[in-house]
Amino acid sequence: MTSWTPRTLDPIPRLGWITRPTPVDVLPEAAADLGFGWFGVKRDDQGPALRGGNKTRKLDFLLAAEPFASAPRWASVGAIGSGHLAAMTLAAAELGRSLEAHAFWEPISASVLDNLACIASGPTELIYRRNRLTLALRSTRVVRGLRDGPVPAIPPGGSVPEGVVGIVAGALELAEQIRSGEVPRPDVIFLPWGTGGTAAGIALGMALAGLPVPVRAVATVEPWFVTRAALSRLVRQAITFMAGFGLSPPPDFTLPQVTPVRGFVGRGYGHVSPASEQAVTWLSSRGPAAEPIYGGKALAAMRAQAPEFAGRSVLYWLTSHRGALPSEPDWRDRLPAALASR
Repeated sequence: MTSWTPRTLDPIPRLGWITRPTPVDVLPEAAADLGFGWFGVKRDDQGPALRGGNKTRKLDFLLAAEPFASAPRWASVGAIGSGHLAAMTLAAAELGRSLEAHAFWEPISASVLDNLACIASGPTELIYRRNRLTLALRSTRVVRGLRDGPVPAIPPGGSVPEGVVGIVAGALELAEQIRSGEVPRPDVIFLPWGTGGTAAGIALGMALAGLPVPVRAVATVEPWFVTRAALSRLVRQAITFMAGFGLSPPPDFTLPQVTPVRGFVGRGYGHVSPASEQAVTWLSSRGPAAEPIYGGKALAAMRAQAPEFAGRSVLYWLTSHRGALPSEPDWRDRLPAALASR
């Protein structure tokens, strides 16, 4: 098959926020700790726009597509500390738009407060629901990601075809780094699974690049959300979307193995687990900082499964943003009353 490169996606509209490859940090001390032959971290937190993170890759394509490209206001959904809603808030501020953020409760942690402060400080109307069930019942249109009407909606995590293609672009970027000799071809990639778009996009992109790599996608949500059927649906939708721009995989194309890894979510979505906290502390003492709700759980799974990859090359995809997000001193005063009191 003809291997795809980042230029292959040029026919698809994008905002142009990803202007350079994110680096891969090589961490020999961490590799020695775990018995790997090589260990690297793909630093999406170092992305050039919106404080980095994999959400920026998704929004680069998603917000360039209609009706979002011309709509003055968008709607989306997530937990009160959602990295997706924080990225949407920063995007709205950057593009002179506004955001209708439908948010449900999750346990409070430092990273949750950082994201919530950013969301509340931006051009955002924060609509608070007590839990995911209430949100699903009262904000159904947004949860479903319906694009009709005056306020087009983006479903949780931005895991729609355009968003997945943004992650495909990231995988094609990594493939170029491998071909250039900057990093070896990994034997496995570990990453968190929230809504599945990153797992689908990385696996699909590496396959299209002609460098398929098995993916271990670590569940950060309850297991019934983490299924091969969900992954296959995201891949099919992304392939169909790209075909609309004349970009189709060859007939012999096959997706590499994506293994959902369960058992590391802890008490549930949004809860910080002891294993996740330990994994974040371990990584930060040897290299970049991760957050404990998503990335830390993927790290915890990687550490637990390290004997399986003894002597081999392992890549961890860091998906979070970098540093503290911008916020206003009075952000708490801007919260809906029910959320502020809780």
